[in-house]
Amino acid sequence: MSTPNEILLSTLSPANVFQYFAQLSNIPRQSMKEEPVREWLRRLCKEGQGKQYGWEYSQDHVGNVLIRVPANRDSLTNAHTLVFQGHLDMVCEKDENHTHDFAKHPIQLELSRDSKWLHAKGTTLGADNGIGVCIALGVASDESLPHGPLELLFTIDEEESMLGAESLKDTAKQNPQFINGRYLINLDSEEDGVFCIGCAGALETMGQLPVERNTAFQLSSAHTMYKLKVSGLLGGHSGVDINKGLANANKILARALIQLHENQVPIELLTITGGRKRNAIARDASALIYLTQEHHKTATRILEEIVQKSEFESVDKDLRISLETPSDKDLNSLSESNRAPLTSQCAAQLIRLLAAVPHGVARMSPDIENFVETSTNFGVVTTEENYIELSTMQRSSHWEALQDLNKMVKMVFELAGCEVIVENPLTPWQPQPQSELLNISKRAFKELRGEEPHVEAIHAGLECGLIVDAYPDMSCVSYGPTILGAHSPSERCNVADVGSCYDLTVQIMKTLYEQQ
Repeated sequence: MSTPNEILLSTLSPANVFQYFAQLSNIPRQSMKEEPVREWLRRLCKEGQGKQYGWEYSQDHVGNVLIRVPANRDSLTNAHTLVFQGHLDMVCEKDENHTHDFAKHPIQLELSRDSKWLHAKGTTLGADNGIGVCIALGVASDESLPHGPLELLFTIDEEESMLGAESLKDTAKQNPQFINGRYLINLDSEEDGVFCIGCAGALETMGQLPVERNTAFQLSSAHTMYKLKVSGLLGGHSGVDINKGLANANKILARALIQLHENQVPIELLTITGGRKRNAIARDASALIYLTQEHHKTATRILEEIVQKSEFESVDKDLRISLETPSDKDLNSLSESNRAPLTSQCAAQLIRLLAAVPHGVARMSPDIENFVETSTNFGVVTTEENYIELSTMQRSSHWEALQDLNKMVKMVFELAGCEVIVENPLTPWQPQPQSELLNISKRAFKELRGEEPHVEAIHAGLECGLIVDAYPDMSCVSYGPTILGAHSPSERCNVADVGSCYDLTVQIMKTLYEQQ
């Protein structure tokens, strides 16, 4: 029996791509919890459609999947092996009051009224990078399309740490034949008509501020607990959206706390929470506080003035800062020790730190117009039992600039007395503008669409840099259909572009085989 997702997408083309995506959307695929989707691929190879085509499923030591697809025409048996690559996991973000459980529930797909855009109900869509995975599966299962040997490489944990791509270096040492192809098409880009040939490197930097609580604090009848809440922001990808002037909820919350302090509104700070992913611009943030009724009216006025005077009106017009009654979920999140407020010194140090942590574009490229070279994102803040953790991600297309910015963020944390953790280095993917694969791809694009493609490097992380690090003789190009609002519940994928991307892939294969 067809699922609601399969029924919804049954009229879309390419039919095989969208039916694969409908099936994939029914399967939980959180980062580092990709086993259900691996099992789906395993069954597809051994029991399903892939079995009749001779697909071979293999898996490396961390869970990356490689599906070998034999040539479907005798004349192409000795053709170049072409690798299609995508990642299995998705960013799991949802609207604040949505009850979706990413570990259990299928993504509820929806189409816009004009059927031009595919999105999800209250959650991220997972087109990043599910649609790329399904384009690869669609090409491999299209018997009307002549093709030589194919390898479908599907990596894990791209959205959290890029563990899958990073581990390919060890995989190559353990099993040099795991990947045989040396032409790789990455299907994880998000703008139709663009070939990406380079990407930024990245580092993640966390600061853990020790917590000191005023255990002698006496809660009086005049005190009421409130949730100081920043909401209504768009959020977005911390790379490609970092130069769009979007508001960061963590920084807005810091602004609110500073304004309350400067206007002598006495608050007692218990916990602070903001953002969900280091690689996403924070959409919401909140703090649990004690406030006396005497100062409630003044506090509300100050928060309203911050919104009214905000510089984000044109991009985040729904910004809201409010004082709300904490929900049962908020109250249950408080441990016994967290019910005592921070000491005034600890609270002041935290607020200064929230304000001081850099966020946004650090340097535009002097060589490429309107291209972000280096940036940092203040992604997440959480209150733990003994410390408050602030998580950031730095990006740059230059390794030296990346390290320099990373050191600056690290020193801000150290000046505040934090323990600092730096992890998950991502190697920049250096452009190869004269590569044979790019020239083949450009020629195919021109033949198909009658115009030249736009070729660029992007200020975001693609796995190609790590793949090339593992396989230095690998030639890569990345493209994909238009996806807007990635890493947020506003994520949506252009339906027509999926077909255009599929057609481009077919044309690239044709051009490659004609050249041999």
